[in-house]
Amino acid sequence: MFGRNGLLRSICAAVVLGLVCLLVPLSVTGWWLRGTVTDTDTYVDTVAPLATDPEVKTAVERVLVRETMSVIDRQDLPALAAEALVDAGVGERGIGALGLLMGGLRERLEELVADLANRLVTSPQFAPAWEESNRALHKELIDVLEGDASLELGEDGRTISLQLATIGTALREGLVEAGVPGAERLPTINASLPIADAQQLEKAQRGYQLLDRVGLWLPVLTVVLLAVGLALARSRSRALARTALGSLTLLVLLLLGIVFAREYVAGGVPAESRAAASAVITILTDPLRLLVRASALVALVIAAAAWLVGSGSRAVAARRATTGAVAWTFTPVVAGTLAGAAVLALLIGDFGRGGTATLVATALLGGLVALGTARAQEKPA
Repeated sequence: MFGRNGLLRSICAAVVLGLVCLLVPLSVTGWWLRGTVTDTDTYVDTVAPLATDPEVKTAVERVLVRETMSVIDRQDLPALAAEALVDAGVGERGIGALGLLMGGLRERLEELVADLANRLVTSPQFAPAWEESNRALHKELIDVLEGDASLELGEDGRTISLQLATIGTALREGLVEAGVPGAERLPTINASLPIADAQQLEKAQRGYQLLDRVGLWLPVLTVVLLAVGLALARSRSRALARTALGSLTLLVLLLLGIVFAREYVAGGVPAESRAAASAVITILTDPLRLLVRASALVALVIAAAAWLVGSGSRAVAARRATTGAVAWTFTPVVAGTLAGAAVLALLIGDFGRGGTATLVATALLGGLVALGTARAQEKPA
């Protein structure tokens, strides 16, 4: 029946549907990139909840204390304090007494800095400062991914860091308000929290640039190629089932890749800020993980539904067994309505809190549509 042309047609169908399997995880990743990573406002909104994360606040406190004490040591605060006392009219005896007290001053000063840092990260002003810092960080992140090397990186020349200048300025003002002599003469405290290694991100430049350019069209191309592949296939139900299973396999591998990528990127930053970097990376990739899980669930349901609508003896037996328990009353209008509702749920469904339930319901709805359509088309024995 198929002959040479039939064989060629089957080969073409296999190639096209194999390409569909590859495009499904790429489409999901591209959709996530354009929806979460590339847009600044969405990025900032996504990481905003981390302003209350204990690990993030602890990491910010540590770098604030470390950088502030480093500035104090470099500027020789005792000398600045002595100058301030001279300006205030304190005599040489007072300055000499200050020198005797300097022995334990640094320890007490570090305690004061730590207390001020803790107050800042637990105050209402930390959240807007966190968002402001992340807005600037996002620009650097995109610059690296797009290959713009004109940005200034961290002190080690490799890390992309959250710049905490606003909080550092507030801490310096706190030292002044606490009456620390010479604090007003300290320079700006430019504390920063490393989030990612620039060299690691540079390795992802080509993939990011490709997905950013064509990510919007990949789902459309995937659907078109799926339709072409099924049109060429000898057994469409079997071809659809195999394509869904192939896509499911690659989606599972993508889930494993997300876990590996989280550890890899977080491992590229200094140990003291690794927990905070991991928190940022995790909250950014959570939408991708949920989207991949949802797509895998839909692929699994499609594979099962495609097998059930097939002409195999087991599929026919399964449909007949189901008929004994369920009275199928599906019509083309009802099936079309349910299919439209499934598509609508996918478009407007929340992929965050409560989104899993929506996606499960959508997947099951798609399975019911396929089964109902199969029952409507099946002729009585």
